Amino acid sequence: MDDRNMPSDTGLIGPQQDPSAARCVSDCRALLMIRGAELEETVMPAKRAPIFQALSAVLVAALSAAVWLAWMGWDTEYQVDPVTGSQSGPYEAWQVAGCAISLLVLLVVALVTGVRKVLAPTALTIGFTAAWTIQAAQQPDQTGLFVIGATLIFVGVGLASAVVSVITYALGNRRATPSGEPNFSAGQ
Repeated sequence: MDDRNMPSDTGLIGPQQDPSAARCVSDCRALLMIRGAELEETVMPAKRAPIFQALSAVLVAALSAAVWLAWMGWDTEYQVDPVTGSQSGPYEAWQVAGCAISLLVLLVVALVTGVRKVLAPTALTIGFTAAWTIQAAQQPDQTGLFVIGATLIFVGVGLASAVVSVITYALGNRRATPSGEPNFSAGQ
């Protein structure tokens, strides 16, 4: 509340009426700013240098592409059900689950180690989508539908990683503040 806008008929003495009250308000504000800065320095993680952020983004993108190759990049064979003759694949459920868990771990580790909350999911999404798109573009399918698949991968991984980033950031700030409330104003 701004002390200057307080009605004069309240009977309260404000900084305009008493110079010592003005000094007290000023001293209190300065003390709160100092204590807040001390608290932020001791509780909040240090901001990392731009070179760390750039190298970390490249590493996250490369590792997310490696996750794609390790879990699903090698499997290009479709499965045919002998009874119904229906075709599925090329990926099995265990491959998709393993890939998703690996990406989740990669993203959370990147965020916890100080990669910015926007940079980490962006790098992860770009690296994973690029790896998928490069392999899909090399398939003999001439329909060009891989572009739609790449768009869906980009949107899906991007949204999922953004949600994980927000949750990880909120949980990290909740644990870091003494009141137990998330502090979204202290952006990275």
